Parts: sequence; structure tokens; C-alpha cells
Amino acid sequence: MDPSELEDLVRKCLDEFYSRRIANLSRLRLKEVLKRKNPYLMRAIGLRTAAELVEFLP
Repeated sequence: MDPSELEDLVRKCLDEFYSRRIANLSRLRLKEVLKRKNPYLMRAIGLRTAAELVEFLP
């Protein structure tokens, strides 16, 4: 496999990965995320702002 073929393959795989990632993030709703999280656990961990919550989410 020459470098240009490898580059094309990597580009195609990354495009597919990021398009799926963006599609999943577009469907994400705050209410659904908050239903899955325990507010007492978040407080115990020390999360106090929405930005901290977003960084904490997997």
C-alpha cells in the first residue's frame, strides 16, 4: 500500500467516525442526560457548574 492510498483510507475512516460522532451529539438532549445522572453523586464529586458537568460526561 503506498502512502497516498493509506492517506485516503485514514481520511475515509476519520470522516466516518466524526460524522457518526456529530450525529450522536446532535441527538443528545440535556433532559435525557440528566435523567441518567445522580445529582447527589455529582455534588459529592464536586461538580458545581454546567461546564464541569459537560466535561465529566463520557
